Amino acid sequence: MASLNHPYYIEPRTLPESHLELDGNWDLASLDQPEADIGRLPWALKAQLPDSVYWSLHDAGVLPHPYVGVNSKQYHWADEKVWYYRRRFAVTAQQLQRQAILCCDGIAYYARLWLNGVLLGEHEGMFGGPVVAIGDKLREGPDNELIIEVKACNWGRKETWDPWNKKGTNREIVPWNLMRDNHTSNGDFIVIGPWRRIRIEFLERCHISRPHLTTRRLSESEAVLNLQLEIADGSVDELAIRQDLDSGSYGYTRAFDQGLSGAVKPDRQVTLHIRIEDKQDGRAVFDETCDIALMDHARSGINPDFYELQFWQRELSIAKPKPWFPNGLGEPDLYRVQLTLSENDILCDHQAFDFGIRTVALVPSAGNRYRARWDTFQFVVNGKPFFLKGMNWMPLDYLLRLPRERYRWALELALHAGIQLLRVWSGGGIPENDDFYDLCDQLGLMVWQDSFIANMETPNWPQDILQDQVCMNLTRIRNHPSLAVHCGGNEFNAYATGNAASMFVIQRNIEDLDPGRPFFRTTADRGSAHIYRDMEPTWYRHQYRQLPFLAESGIHSFPNAKSLRQLLSETERAKPLANLFEASFREQNPELLNHFTEYVPARVPRMLSRASHIQDIRGISLPDLAEATQIASYEFYQVMVQALRTNYPVTTGLMPWVFKRHWPTVGIQLVDGLGDPIAPYYAVRNAYQPWMVAIEADHLSVAPGEAIELPVAALCDTAQAAGAAAVSLTIFDPQLQEVTDFTWPLPELEACRRAACGTVSFTVPQAYQDRYFFLLAEIRQDDRLLARSFYWPCCLARLTDPDFRTQFRSQPSPNLSHDTGPWLKDQVRAVMTALRAGLSSATERDSRFVLDLELENSGDRPAFPVRIDVAEDKTLSYASDNFFCLLPGEMRRVRLVVNLSEYTGTALTVTVSAWNSPPAALTAVRPHP
Repeated sequence: MASLNHPYYIEPRTLPESHLELDGNWDLASLDQPEADIGRLPWALKAQLPDSVYWSLHDAGVLPHPYVGVNSKQYHWADEKVWYYRRRFAVTAQQLQRQAILCCDGIAYYARLWLNGVLLGEHEGMFGGPVVAIGDKLREGPDNELIIEVKACNWGRKETWDPWNKKGTNREIVPWNLMRDNHTSNGDFIVIGPWRRIRIEFLERCHISRPHLTTRRLSESEAVLNLQLEIADGSVDELAIRQDLDSGSYGYTRAFDQGLSGAVKPDRQVTLHIRIEDKQDGRAVFDETCDIALMDHARSGINPDFYELQFWQRELSIAKPKPWFPNGLGEPDLYRVQLTLSENDILCDHQAFDFGIRTVALVPSAGNRYRARWDTFQFVVNGKPFFLKGMNWMPLDYLLRLPRERYRWALELALHAGIQLLRVWSGGGIPENDDFYDLCDQLGLMVWQDSFIANMETPNWPQDILQDQVCMNLTRIRNHPSLAVHCGGNEFNAYATGNAASMFVIQRNIEDLDPGRPFFRTTADRGSAHIYRDMEPTWYRHQYRQLPFLAESGIHSFPNAKSLRQLLSETERAKPLANLFEASFREQNPELLNHFTEYVPARVPRMLSRASHIQDIRGISLPDLAEATQIASYEFYQVMVQALRTNYPVTTGLMPWVFKRHWPTVGIQLVDGLGDPIAPYYAVRNAYQPWMVAIEADHLSVAPGEAIELPVAALCDTAQAAGAAAVSLTIFDPQLQEVTDFTWPLPELEACRRAACGTVSFTVPQAYQDRYFFLLAEIRQDDRLLARSFYWPCCLARLTDPDFRTQFRSQPSPNLSHDTGPWLKDQVRAVMTALRAGLSSATERDSRFVLDLELENSGDRPAFPVRIDVAEDKTLSYASDNFFCLLPGEMRRVRLVVNLSEYTGTALTVTVSAWNSPPAALTAVRPHP
């Protein structure tokens, strides 16, 4: 049977007559075994593609929602079936005159295809292909029929399937987390089916393939770009070009031994029109036409077995360019590139894509080097070095249902959080859909792209299949200015013999096809680290002073209670929770356990020990545990990010784990699986703001009577003159009464660099024993608040024991559990204040309801944590700030953005609450429901 695997990506065309989208309604069937006679297939169901089988079964009414309760258990049989998809479509006579290429951009995992009853061949791999010429099998009119057979990656060996590939025996190139991962997840989910678009491109024999535009040099006055592309003239079948895998010592590498004359056809040339427009105003910044003589392969001297398409390149100059900058450094200005190919004044092809003029470089950090293999992590964009505010990224949906609106919402959240780079993680990640990169281009979000290896060795991975997948995705995404760096993958040994072949395939193709971008072999490696130690977050300031880059770190939280309410039964939500590590928890909470990531001793105890600082977790309710884990995580992320950011330029950036979960689950997350931000999202957002103030306390837990130092540091992304603002520190006692405050003029600030403002020596009163006290640091400019950080250190009686205190502080130690207190929530809510809330404006546009709130603390104590929620299910929201401290008499304007894309109601209920204030409720009526 013909193999349909090859590495050649065919770009979607923009002209209607050149492109046919096959997304939409398909027939769906399944059998226990593959069927040779496709005329006998039992077409009983419908499916909307692109999508995966689980969602198709749900939409067809066969099975309930896979994310609700324990419904995922009902899908256990899906990967035991062979799935068939059928689509009928029409082709015009004009289209039949062209070369027709069927392009499947992603099918998981094994596929066979039939067109009009003819078997086209088979394909392996989920990240590109099959791509196959079908012109000789099409018919004019509406009666064309395409059938796709799909089998899961584990088909026929489900019982022995190991997604982590611990023995190195798997050949399938898949992200382990998406393929029945039963180590960190419940093992119920597996992606099967045509999850990415299917299309037909109708091309003239003479056409453009795989254009690549890069920025060579950039200054204020000029940008020098390099345009490369391939030209097909019909003399070489671009889908049959031989790869370099099995041609022997005297094959591919010796293709030019008999000549490389550069001969061209004297009687044939094409014309390429290049137009580059400012996307903002449509103004042409480059507009030229080039005549190109076509290569004469027969007279070239090249070995005919290794003919390729004709390559063409030239440099382009753009005067006074508008560079593309990442979030916070400038505007992400874009240009529209239009390439038009013609022959004898007849249009042959047209391609268009967005492009950003920018340079990305990596240089050494300011710290020392500590081993022979050491990398560069200081990001420099358009000549500007800066501290990188990154974030790890998982797919938006476990089962890869990825509509553009969902991408838009998540990336809006990332932009709002001050994130500059998203690392597309390979462990459960994918080379993302085009919508992801398009939106990152528009929003100014850089992308760190992992390749396919993750947490394993790959001695059995087929090198040809790996090369196909790598090359297709490189050529698909490399024109995006958001794409900043490549990486071999996640948490694997790039130097292991079992990964040597795979590493070489990945690295050589990146060097060949996208040589201008930095490449990391793996992460963690060569000066980057993944840190998941059970310790107070202040240790990031002490233990990792020389760390160039933090590529992963974080702590578990529960999703928002509102999200859990939509997924778990009322019976399970209503009862108190048993101890999470007792057998009774498994018995009494099967639905919650089903929604638990990394239910393992290495991860859960530190979440619970830190949650026990907030509230008594014995017999705690589900909503209260969700809140307690989130507030504890808020503190962790705030201190961690501040510690690393103030260590610049030794530490040059970080990427906390993880932005959003791909389904609603307990896990490390800033945004829950439904797309709702949780408390630590706002901790990172505040710590990623251009202005930052930090209290650099050595410890979060102190002893009664202990003399502590409270250094205060400030920084800003841009340089600031001395005295441009004022920095303050206020200490509140356990009753939230102000004890003392200190103010210093802002010292001169270099861009991104910490400056010491002052240090306060404070002796913790004995009366604070087994109580929390509170610290508030601010930067203000003419009474305008530029930055605020709020902390709640705890004074513990057990730390009066000098031996215990010395042992606990001598090295990073597990977080202390507060089994009998003190508990932050109980202490705060014992000191009441009063919140007032008003709605000053409400506007609705593009499924976003924007509410401007006016909040006031009319009491005499700080309100904490001030929390803004939208009560209604099927709504998502983010605020300009949340989970914050509001001082007595303070008024604050907060903007709340509500995503209404799945909400059909006419009004919303917005609640503003704090532990120590009765909630205030507002009703916002939609102007255009």
